[in-house]
Amino acid sequence: MSAIDWSERRAYVGASEVAPILGFPVSDSYASPYALWCDKTGLLPIVRTEEPWQRLGHALEPVILNLFAEDTGLEVEPGRTFRHPTWDFCGANPDGITADGEPVEAKNVRAFDSPKWGPSMEVATEETVPWAYLVQNQWQQFVMGARRGWLAALIGGNDFRWYPVPRDDDLIQLAFEGVWRFWHEHVSTRIPPDPDHTEATAEAIRRRFPEPVEREEPVPLNGTTDAHARAYLEAKADKAAAEKRQRAAKNHLKNALGDASLGATDTYLVDWRRGGDRARDHFNVKELQR
Repeated sequence: MSAIDWSERRAYVGASEVAPILGFPVSDSYASPYALWCDKTGLLPIVRTEEPWQRLGHALEPVILNLFAEDTGLEVEPGRTFRHPTWDFCGANPDGITADGEPVEAKNVRAFDSPKWGPSMEVATEETVPWAYLVQNQWQQFVMGARRGWLAALIGGNDFRWYPVPRDDDLIQLAFEGVWRFWHEHVSTRIPPDPDHTEATAEAIRRRFPEPVEREEPVPLNGTTDAHARAYLEAKADKAAAEKRQRAAKNHLKNALGDASLGATDTYLVDWRRGGDRARDHFNVKELQR
């Protein structure tokens, strides 16, 4: 995608950005409301580089779309940018489009994420596909005026699955309300959403303020910041106390195992495999299935 394309995307919310705005990103490092706000308001420079997984995913899009066309018999053309005819801040960039104007989203999925995807050809629901991708395709249908969409996934490089996505107006309404609030309460007003716990937010803050300004005196912070400082110290103390409790429990369990590598109570399985020194030890506790 060119710098011009990225600049144009700042004028609307795209389908892949909806789930992070609603608080359900694909991963903590992918996006967050705060990071997207920084981007949409132009506070961060446009980054044209891609992560390796993004680059590979884009390179495999034509392959996945061809597999989808072969399996379904549907004609698929490359995707393009759409804007909603009424709500200009709503946009979509589907990977492919069927001859009937239905969006097709192609996903390159890691093998260990396979359990998140149901059997091929099943209707896409929260039980059969990741929720973030379900919302993404519903948003594309909303923007394009489609009554159905499609998800196509290449899992682990050798497992191809595809799913019809019937339009869900209730989910679309939920997504629209969240995006409307984000756009009109934060982007239009330039008032940031609260920073959250995600890596995406941490990275956006670091990029927004890359170089500290050295001062002889501390700058005054507002009253709400005092509460966050207190919360940070309390969480830090809680974490330290929890780690101590965990280490003590771990030592109790190891002592109970003695020279055994595996032990069980009525409820739990305890696994301790030695690796020559403590750094290479494997220790795990899991609840037994009943």
